[in-house]
Amino acid sequence: MHAIKVAQQFCYEFCIAVGIMWSDKTFILTAYTGSAASLFGGVTISKAAFLNQSKQLSVDDRNEWQDVRIVVIDEVSFKIDTILKTLDRKLKEIKNQNKPFGGFSIIFSGDFRQLEPIGAKETELLFSSLSSQHWENCINAVIILDNEH
Repeated sequence: MHAIKVAQQFCYEFCIAVGIMWSDKTFILTAYTGSAASLFGGVTISKAAFLNQSKQLSVDDRNEWQDVRIVVIDEVSFKIDTILKTLDRKLKEIKNQNKPFGGFSIIFSGDFRQLEPIGAKETELLFSSLSSQHWENCINAVIILDNEH
């Protein structure tokens, strides 16, 4: 729970720094797996961003994201390149077609190399030189937390 409180505080301070009105809907806490999301009362990113929905997004779907500015996604090590590209496409449908991830600020968290996705090929791994490099092309800042002071 400490990490969630830190994420909430970061989101609050980020909004103040960039002049965004703050509310509980300004950010959404998600995880790639349901078990990880349940630990902090979040939802899976697949559910939140309609990743498994093949039909066109409805007005209600888009309205769910109306106040969201920041998306926190835990357990990033489980993601594969195609899922990241699907997330990018869906968030563009929700908000802005011309910006990476629709213009939402995305915070990917977790141990980035903890576990590779089960059965993933080298071309599907986010950190592989054989992937589409979509990951590297969309990230503009990296903050690494460690135990050293």
